[in-house]
Amino acid sequence: MSRRAGSAFGIRPEAVNAFQALADALDTMADDGRQPVCKQRPDQWSSDADAPARQDAAAACGFCPAQPACLAYALAQREPAGVWGGRDLTPTTRKRKENAA
Repeated sequence: MSRRAGSAFGIRPEAVNAFQALADALDTMADDGRQPVCKQRPDQWSSDADAPARQDAAAACGFCPAQPACLAYALAQREPAGVWGGRDLTPTTRKRKENAA
């Protein structure tokens, strides 16, 4: 996906490569007949879910082969909240991640 095409989908230019890596990881899982757990129980990954549900979701990400690519995309895209790549990104944890980078 080109940077220009990415922006048409709301993907920040600096996140296009991370998005492509995530898409590739998800395609590989699909080719193997697997589906990420976040697609099976999406409500737990939402920033609207309660803290225990988000913690369970973040733990479940540890078993997902797309986890590193998912987290890289969320950070590059500056996703404001939700569970991404095993991290519960709230506005507070998001700021800490950005300051650590």
